[in-house]
Amino acid sequence: MPLSWATALPDAIAALGAVRLPDGGYALAAVNHQAETLWTTPFAARCHGGCTSPDGNDVVLFERRPGWSFQVLNGATGEIQQSRLPEAEEHFYGHGVFSPDGRFLYATASHYESGQGRIAVFDAREGYRRSATWALDGIGPHQLELSPDGTQLIVALGGIQTHPDYDRVKLNLDKMDPALLFLDRLTGQEQSRHRPSDSQLSCRHLAVSNDAVTYVACQYHGPEWQQPPLIGKHHNGQWTEMTLPAALQSRLNHYLASIAVQPASDIVVVTAPRGGLVVVLDGRSGNVIRGIDLYDAAGVKPTDDGGFLVSSGTGDWVWLDPGEDYSIGSRGTSAWAWDNHLF
Repeated sequence: MPLSWATALPDAIAALGAVRLPDGGYALAAVNHQAETLWTTPFAARCHGGCTSPDGNDVVLFERRPGWSFQVLNGATGEIQQSRLPEAEEHFYGHGVFSPDGRFLYATASHYESGQGRIAVFDAREGYRRSATWALDGIGPHQLELSPDGTQLIVALGGIQTHPDYDRVKLNLDKMDPALLFLDRLTGQEQSRHRPSDSQLSCRHLAVSNDAVTYVACQYHGPEWQQPPLIGKHHNGQWTEMTLPAALQSRLNHYLASIAVQPASDIVVVTAPRGGLVVVLDGRSGNVIRGIDLYDAAGVKPTDDGGFLVSSGTGDWVWLDPGEDYSIGSRGTSAWAWDNHLF
């Protein structure tokens, strides 16, 4: 198994992710490079995505939408240090990102009575005090990432309105307006907006390369017989979409869970849990390198040796070796079910 996954986290930690435990409970799990458990921290609710501060001291984990809190944990031990709630009539969407200096945490949120999407800003130096709220012109912001130079927030706007009173029912499928947004990181001002080719193609998850190419994993909510591309690409102000071969495209079942990119090479990996599929492709050319069968494929994370780590909802792990074909280098397993993301 690859041993060169240097990250901002303590050296022994290879990956973090939200999990469902064998007894039905939920937790955040940290594993090392041999897929051995370092620690688990139980939570009362199912969680989704998370992020780490640049110095690795803080780990932030968000509840799954509708998220009623996020937790701040010690990056070395998993001990919960703080918990923060959304504002009244607001919930979180399960994702956040730190500013380059680690001072601010940016989280996607929704004012659910109006449907207005928001970016909630928290000052980590002041105990994660909420310092600002930026209103977005749109519904359903999901994952957000930093631009490589740290000056912009890149936001996947899903375009789908939900309300906690109606569980996860989608309330506006006939009026969706998804987009990829670029915001000024200091002010929240929208700088550009890029819409996918179909208004029912919800922009959900992101990966950004060193060359400022943004790859977008989408979920389609239109007619089942249609097969629109589910991978968007933004570069130099232009939005394009990457079409997979028909045999792979149909297996995605209109749904991508996670996306990751090797920042220097633009090799992209997406997971399709409903299709039991992992797809590796060259982001620059759009050519598929390989498809890999993995039941309930979930999270994916690039490794520093040029490969990828992929988890599943069954607890299985797959390491993809770097090289021309990104073949499976080794496998592992854990006792719990991994949620959709690794970080």
